[in-house]
Amino acid sequence: MDFRCLFFCLIKPVEVEMTQKIVIIGNGMVGQYFLASLVASPAREQFDIITFCEEPRPAYDRVHLSSYFSGTSAEELSLVAPDFFSNHGIQIHLGDKALV
Repeated sequence: MDFRCLFFCLIKPVEVEMTQKIVIIGNGMVGQYFLASLVASPAREQFDIITFCEEPRPAYDRVHLSSYFSGTSAEELSLVAPDFFSNHGIQIHLGDKALV
């Protein structure tokens, strides 16, 4: 019996999935737009995503921030669905200032 044939027929190549880390500094309007675009893209699967936000809450509408003082809630100003980060496997660090 020729064992070389048996050896090569039984071995299958193993595919190793490798993801890269992508770190977004700041979760303002632009950072959140980038995240929403990235998770809607097929490229999403290539990355582990981490974002840092110095503020205690995720992205909100700063353009209309003055309406907060006339009764608009923080939730109404939010640009992010409550489960956005967990649904997309994104690590968010709130209240965590990124330093160089």
